[in-house]
Amino acid sequence: AEFQRTLRSTHLRHDRILSFRLRPEFLGAVRCGQKRSTVRTGQRHIEPGPLVLESQGESLLVNVTKVTYKRFGDLNDDDAKSEGYTGLTQLQEELCCVYPRLRKNSPLTVIEFGPPSGNNRIASPPCNSWRG
Repeated sequence: AEFQRTLRSTHLRHDRILSFRLRPEFLGAVRCGQKRSTVRTGQRHIEPGPLVLESQGESLLVNVTKVTYKRFGDLNDDDAKSEGYTGLTQLQEELCCVYPRLRKNSPLTVIEFGPPSGNNRIASPPCNSWRG
């Protein structure tokens, strides 16, 4: 309820809502609650609040709860699990595929968010199984 009031009162009147693209299977994992964060390259200034996650015409509205900055070499198993993966190696391999120039000292932004509630969905189909 508080998230919805914040969204209506602040972000829709004064600001654009930040959005990120995800692969379709990642959006499904967010919908199911298995993916609770996303890692982006660089140090991005992102504040807690609404975030739209988009993929192939589908969108989910989530609430950013925490933003941290790390080096690629400092990612850990907790980061991997929050991303929906079973372990760190799997997360690192995926990030290297998406961002081929990543190095151990590359800066990253880890964006954590809560699961979308029924009122926060923007045209999303039923939950699909995620194999992260």
